[in-house]
Amino acid sequence: MKNKYIFRNFVNNSNSISYNFECKKIMSITKSTFVEKKFNELINEYNGYIWYSKFKPINVKLTKNHRFNNMKLEIKYINGSKYKFNLGLSLSYKIIKDAIDYYNTISNNEYLSSNKYPLHGDFSLDNLLFERNEIYIIDWQYFQINNSPKGFDILNLIFEQFYYDYYSLKKLFIKNKKLFYSLISILKYVLDNLMVDNIFLNRPLFKIRDYIKTNKNKIWNDQISKLPIIKYKNEDVSFIDNYLKNHIN
Repeated sequence: MKNKYIFRNFVNNSNSISYNFECKKIMSITKSTFVEKKFNELINEYNGYIWYSKFKPINVKLTKNHRFNNMKLEIKYINGSKYKFNLGLSLSYKIIKDAIDYYNTISNNEYLSSNKYPLHGDFSLDNLLFERNEIYIIDWQYFQINNSPKGFDILNLIFEQFYYDYYSLKKLFIKNKKLFYSLISILKYVLDNLMVDNIFLNRPLFKIRDYIKTNKNKIWNDQISKLPIIKYKNEDVSFIDNYLKNHIN
């Protein structure tokens, strides 16, 4: 016997998520919406999972009920655990580095076959699941295969985590510049290993934010405000980029 119940609604009440059970075991997750302008998010997510299935097989099914103007995306449940997403770069350094290495590998594989890089659009610790030594990437609703700059998702993850460091410890920075050590270290790592495009060598935080704002209507739409990287204050963006310029050779 199969049981289903609604797990939660998104804040804008446009989408819903349900867990699908069999014998008290979660088998799949279904995302659904009756709002036509949200159909593209489910289509993008479906395409993202199909693309990602080349590396980690995940069963997904997209259906549309034309009579009720409803679209559903069913995703096979991944029995993994989440890492606490807001501990910051300093405390999450190793797991962030592992996630970066993994994403860089699959991104490069795509580039070898299509000469394009994938865009997850919200590559963050909150969208990663960990099962033993495996990493799974979830929530692909902003997925694109286009001419997005190499390493955008990687830098988004780095600066998202630094956001939690910076705004929780900002007052201490005046007396303790160790706050930036983890950021400089991880950026040198991705730059030395050619994981990001050369356009990010200068003013990386500004350029990532600019790419998001420029492509807002194409990719993120009204969800842009939920991205931590957009929440940086403009004066802090300038300060951080200038500090990096003076400390990364």
